[in-house]
Amino acid sequence: MKLGCSSMSYRRCFESGELDLLQWMALCAKDLKVGGISIADQHLFSLDEDYLQTVKRIAVDLHLTISAISLDTDFGLDSDEARNGEMEKIELVCGVAAVLGAPVVCMSAGTPAYNRHEQWDEMIRCMQVACMMGERYGVVLGMVNGGRGAFVESYGDVDRIVHEVGSEWLRLNLRTDAFTDDMKSIEKSTLYTVHTHAVMTGAETEPGGGYFDFGRYAKIIKELNYRGFIAVEYAGEGDEKEAAPKCVEYLRGVLAG
Repeated sequence: MKLGCSSMSYRRCFESGELDLLQWMALCAKDLKVGGISIADQHLFSLDEDYLQTVKRIAVDLHLTISAISLDTDFGLDSDEARNGEMEKIELVCGVAAVLGAPVVCMSAGTPAYNRHEQWDEMIRCMQVACMMGERYGVVLGMVNGGRGAFVESYGDVDRIVHEVGSEWLRLNLRTDAFTDDMKSIEKSTLYTVHTHAVMTGAETEPGGGYFDFGRYAKIIKELNYRGFIAVEYAGEGDEKEAAPKCVEYLRGVLAG
């Protein structure tokens, strides 16, 4: 397994203008000393190819792997127009990922607007179209588990969607905080998992803090030989420049243990 950082760990720094993507990349390489970065699409300054090529070149100079590009999508929206707009977003970001050399686009099946059962088949159709886009650009779609109320609540949902979509270009981007039954689904889903966001609040770095057992998680993925990137996503309310590095160091220690 390989340690990385998600740009969402510094979301407020991006929003305030305190950091831009290139500055954050340097921080990841020189201060956090991680091997990979997961970039949220909103943190790209531009989608112009010259800019994207610059990002790619600087990542190479900094010895950083761009492990994934992520975006928010929702195929549970209640109109064809809205769902088609979500697929257009996926196609755009797949093209961005191809330019950057990122092998995974992290996206979500979403949350049904009114009825999970009635909207399920339409969600599957949208996922199938999205996978065709991923295949066209040569990037794998990493479906994000969404938690209670979402289409993807547990391993059973992951397994059902993968089989019903029927595409080799659909896999799982695991969020450690989003399965309704935590470790049970995480363990079963590891064979589908191609990328991971370790979502942390900062409490985990204190003795007895945090609700998620990262020590147990590390043991499970080692036993199952997960070798993909685990990108720290700091989601707490503290100072990101102080808290995010502590989360990275904490997880580095846990994974090395």
